[in-house]
Amino acid sequence: MSTKIIIHPDYHYLADFITHLPGNFDSDGEMLYDHRNKIKRFKVGQSVVVAKRYRRPRLIQKIAYSFFRKSKAERAYLNGIELCRRGFITPHSIAYIEEKSNMLLEDSYYLCENDDTPPIADFIEGKPLDSLLIEDYGIFLGQLHQHGILHHDLNNTNVLCRKTDTGTHTFSLIDNNRMDFYPEGAIPPLEACMENLTRFTGDMNLFRHVAEAYCNARKLPKDTVEKMIAVKKRHDEQYDRKKRILARLKGKR
Repeated sequence: MSTKIIIHPDYHYLADFITHLPGNFDSDGEMLYDHRNKIKRFKVGQSVVVAKRYRRPRLIQKIAYSFFRKSKAERAYLNGIELCRRGFITPHSIAYIEEKSNMLLEDSYYLCENDDTPPIADFIEGKPLDSLLIEDYGIFLGQLHQHGILHHDLNNTNVLCRKTDTGTHTFSLIDNNRMDFYPEGAIPPLEACMENLTRFTGDMNLFRHVAEAYCNARKLPKDTVEKMIAVKKRHDEQYDRKKRILARLKGKR
């Protein structure tokens, strides 16, 4: 077994903890999420560190992550750094770890600072419409795209939301391993931006309000809202179709 450990220069004081994390992950720390991936929080001296261990990849994925593309852990680490560089909030990247056996990736870990900010889902799902929050969120999404950033898992649990003392809202991005960054000054095509927003919510009325705020923030033509809704409906129909097919396949097993 070989181990690759990359630590951000600002966090070398955590090197001993990071080095021993793979051996201690199962026995130590507080479990925050336990599903395909596992996320734990650790108290290390005066620091609080969140570590995510990704699900062990299948054989084809092992080959891909070992020889042809970056692992999820490395991408999350680098994307977090790039988000901060472009002026957006995300828990600071601390390190990533890759463990390989026979040159193939087995386990990978991503470490970042702890952020207890609640997800935007807590403010919008099943709650009365908060027009100021929706306006601020539309501005945030517009800025994200205008800075050349597409976060490909932009659902309402991966955007954290905090209300400031002045009543406005700030947003932080998590689960950053699937992202595209366009060159500085380049804006993704509008079609890609519209598709990028389809995961936000299943509530079409809420989606319309967010789409209106987004278009206002970017000063897009008024008919863009209806185009966004059409893209959203097509995305949801395809998603529902896939779920039905998978359910049938499972039922035949």
